[in-house]
Amino acid sequence: MTTYLQLCQDTALESGVIGGTGLPTSVLAQNQADLRRVVLWVRDGWVEIQNSDNGWRFLRKRFTAATIVANTDQYTPATLGISDFARWLVDDDQRSDHYNDGLTIYKTSDGEGYEYPLRVVDWDDYSRVYLRGTQTANAPRVVAVAPDNSLWLGPKPDAAYTLRGPYERTPQVLAANADEPLCPARFHNIVKYKAMMKLARFDEAALAYAGAEIEYRTMLSDLRRDQLPTPRFEYGDPLA
Repeated sequence: MTTYLQLCQDTALESGVIGGTGLPTSVLAQNQADLRRVVLWVRDGWVEIQNSDNGWRFLRKRFTAATIVANTDQYTPATLGISDFARWLVDDDQRSDHYNDGLTIYKTSDGEGYEYPLRVVDWDDYSRVYLRGTQTANAPRVVAVAPDNSLWLGPKPDAAYTLRGPYERTPQVLAANADEPLCPARFHNIVKYKAMMKLARFDEAALAYAGAEIEYRTMLSDLRRDQLPTPRFEYGDPLA
């Protein structure tokens, strides 16, 4: 495993940015100009990598919220106790016979043995059915994601329920010396190569940039194969 500080040290060494005081000894309060750029671009490079694709496995998390209460149909990420929310990982297949394999619910008093999946429906369809007139509380069967990323249950719950499922967390921001990128350790050097590209572009070092870019793109391709979902094909879907 490679820490934030080690990535900064390796980046400074391999890019030739040593500065007047040698390799960085800390990512905190780094005032030497060249080394400060290294610290910032390692941090920013890792955020850019995480934002380059949707669906990274290493950003996937699960929540369990026993906060679903009777007669309340709207729940924000904060309501569900999620502080690092980026987006819901719900299946957007809207066929009437298709059930999302992520979000599940059960009446808390019944226990996990009565857990069942919720069907994901389009927000406009949900609004037409559940946000008009009066609604009778019952066991929720569907869920919709509103434009503000709140979850809406339908019908509105008739009792206390426990909801759980997957979501994607916000990109990790490296901050402390011992912080490690969330991706598998064998891919940590991709952060170094990304930072070296940023440094080489700043210094207009064409050869250094080209070398770092080759290593970066090779490792990015490996990371994508390892950490992005495998494309799924439904029966009867065309392959091309």
